[in-house]
Order: sequence, then structure tokens, then C-alpha cells
Amino acid sequence: MVFPNRRAAAYWPEGNLPAPLRAALEARGFWLDTDSSIERLMELCRTHQVELILYQLNTGDSMWEEAFDRLLHESMATRLVVIAKEPTVPQVVRAMKLGAAGVFEINDSPEAILSDLIPFVAKEVPPDKIPLRSGGVLLGQGESFRIIRTMIERLQTVDSTVLITGESGTGKELIAQALHENSFFKMGPFKAINCGAIPENLLESELFGHVKGAFTDAKTDHKGIFEASEGGSLLLDEVGDMPISLQVKLLRVLESRQVTPVGSTVAIPINVRVLASTNRDLEELVNEGAFRRDLFFRLAVVRLHVPPLRERREDIRLLVNHYLEYFCQRFHRPVQSVPYEVWARLLAYEWPGNIRELRNVMERAAALAHDGKLHLGDVLPDAKQEKLSFPQFCPLNPQNTNPAPFEEVKNCCEKSYLVRLLQLSHGNVSEVARLSGRHRTEIYRQLERLGLDPKTFQKT
Repeated sequence: MVFPNRRAAAYWPEGNLPAPLRAALEARGFWLDTDSSIERLMELCRTHQVELILYQLNTGDSMWEEAFDRLLHESMATRLVVIAKEPTVPQVVRAMKLGAAGVFEINDSPEAILSDLIPFVAKEVPPDKIPLRSGGVLLGQGESFRIIRTMIERLQTVDSTVLITGESGTGKELIAQALHENSFFKMGPFKAINCGAIPENLLESELFGHVKGAFTDAKTDHKGIFEASEGGSLLLDEVGDMPISLQVKLLRVLESRQVTPVGSTVAIPINVRVLASTNRDLEELVNEGAFRRDLFFRLAVVRLHVPPLRERREDIRLLVNHYLEYFCQRFHRPVQSVPYEVWARLLAYEWPGNIRELRNVMERAAALAHDGKLHLGDVLPDAKQEKLSFPQFCPLNPQNTNPAPFEEVKNCCEKSYLVRLLQLSHGNVSEVARLSGRHRTEIYRQLERLGLDPKTFQKT
């Protein structure tokens, strides 16, 4: 499975691209930039690899032929599509001669427009969702999820060990499943073992197996989980809780690609892709002497950190809608509406239990809903006010009981988002543009409008 990271651009003098067309492009993995200035669009095409250009041709546009020529000459775009209100025959003929991939009417359906470009824009997996064969799904639309998608794609053809870190409930096992299902081990099994949930005297046997007579209750040969995972992937969940006496044996297995069952002297070759996860700080455990340094480096060939939900609030709305729809269907109820004050509380809550807690909250809310909408007391009955992280002035703060104007809410969210990106990039505007998938001139205009100075985020 390939996760696209394409870029499309639209010259749209009227402002916003029609929502259905934008949604259809985004569902095919495109990052879309829309501008009413042809010069800004030219600059974008010169500095980015734009694969698809949409050009709105309005009546009275006398410069469109020159603009076409410049766009196709200056950019690396492979397709330029014309969308007009009422295209004339001469316009269609001239546009096709200049190199347009197609000319469509603005009222044409997105599928009718994009289907003519297949396989160039063949429909891909939605950019906010990674389905899993187990029936689960990875959801996200923020920068952290984009990084995870990219890592999964890059690791498709390798068997390197991956260490997945993050708090409990962030979905580490789902990410491990996605790594397995998008690798050449996908035809084999996916197994997982919790290294902290099995007593030390049984864990070695569960990992490596044992032969008959190895100990008192060993009445038959037992195949360990490494052997059971042959040709597939094995997740060592909560590997930070593994007893140190077994860590050296695990290291030997990872280095030699062989396991020796308890009570045997015969080593068995294995072909298993090993993944590990933990909610603990392994480097701190190494410094404390509770985890072997050599094993840590062997496990952490590739590191993948999953941030807590409170640090990826842009995904809360997506997750809430997904689980609400799922549980309403499961309980055979109509999908409930979410009032403003409930959204405010959901977006502001700290979510100490992360996605696992959110899933349980939405199950309870769907189960208790009785009049077609969710109620605050059913959603977060025990949420304390001090766990809400929005500042007092923010219009999304639940303490502000009157719904704020849309522009005020929009500005607050934009400012919070930009502040986070500036923190991550240490005030580097070019990096902010890259992280957000936009041009830096747009970022500069937005920073000026919101009163943010990148210099205040730079390292001293």
C-alpha cells in the first residue's frame, strides 16, 4: 500500500474551491493550495512539485492563454485541468492545443472530472485513515499522523527492528499491525506478547518454547511465540517490563536470528520481523541499570514515537466522529448530534487515557443518549475543570457559555496551530510551511494577521 503525498494547486479567482471537488482531491491523497493570484500560484509551482493544476476560466479572462503557457513552462505539473462556467468550443480547442489535460464545466461532478485523469489520480487510501485487516483502523490528520504514515511507507521493504514509544492508550499495537500489513511479512502471522503480564518463570518458555521434560510440568514440546511468528511479525509489547535476566537471551536471539527452546541445545533458525513497544522511558531505565544498553540499541534501530492525544488535538474531532458513528451503528441507533458545549469540552479535555479513553467515552455517550443528541454529563461526567487546557480568553473554553463568532473560533484555532508549529520548528518559517504543506508566503501573511513573531520561538 502506498500512502501518497501529492500536491495540487488551483487558480480560483472566486476564492474557495467547491467543497465536493476539494474533498475528492484530498481523498486521493492530494495537498491542495488555492489562490486567486496567478503570480502567487506561479511562485508555488516554481518552489514545489505540483502534480495537478486546476484553472478556473471565467468569462472575460483575456490573459488565460498566457497564464497557461507560463504555468506549464515554469512548473513541474504533469496535468493542467480547465474548469469553466460555460466553456465555448474555441476555448476547449485552444486549451487542449496549449496542453490542458481536459476542460470541464463547474457543475460537473468531482468524479466525472477526476475519472478522466485515472490512472494519474487513481483513488488511494484516504489520507486520514489506515485500515487494518483486523478490523481496526488508524485515524489522524495532523503532522504526527503524517509522520507515522511516511515511516510505514519507508519501512515497507526492510526488516529492521522498530521501537514504538508512547503513553498507554495511544495505539502503539495498531501501529505495529500497520507496519506488519504494509511489509513483505504481511503474508505471515502477526503475533503480540505482553512482556510485563507474564510471570518471569513462564516468560522464557512463552518466548522461546521448551522441550518435553525441560521442567516439572513440561509434558510435551511447546513452540514459543518466536517460532509461531515464523515468516511474520512479532510485537514485544511493554518490552521495558522484561526481566533483565531474559534481556541477554533476547539480545542473542535478535543477533543470531535463532532460538533455543528451554531444555534444548539445538538452535532453530527463525525469519521474524521484530517490533517492540513501551510506555516507559527506556533510556532512563538504561541509566538506572534496569535495561541493557546493548539491547536498547538493538531494539531502537528505528524509533517511532506516538504523541499523546492532548498533543494532537487536531485529531480529536475525527476520532469522536468515527467512534460515535461506530457505536451508534453497533447499538442500532441513529447517529447522535454533538452540541457546541460538548464539542468544547471534548476538545479541551486532557485525555489522560488517550485514544482508549476517548473510545470508551464515546461508547458510554452513545449507549446513554436518549433524545437524539449527546449530553455533557453523559460524555465526561467526572471531568474536572482543571483538566481543561484552553485559556480563559479562548472562545472554545467551555466556561464561555455563549457560542463565539466563527471568525473568532477560526482565529483561535489557527493561532494555536501555528504556535505549535513554531515551537516544533524553533521559529523557522520555511519549516512551518513544510510541516503544514503550504507556501511560506502564506505563512508570513497568516503570522502577520495573527500577530505572531517567529523570532520569539527561535533558540537563543
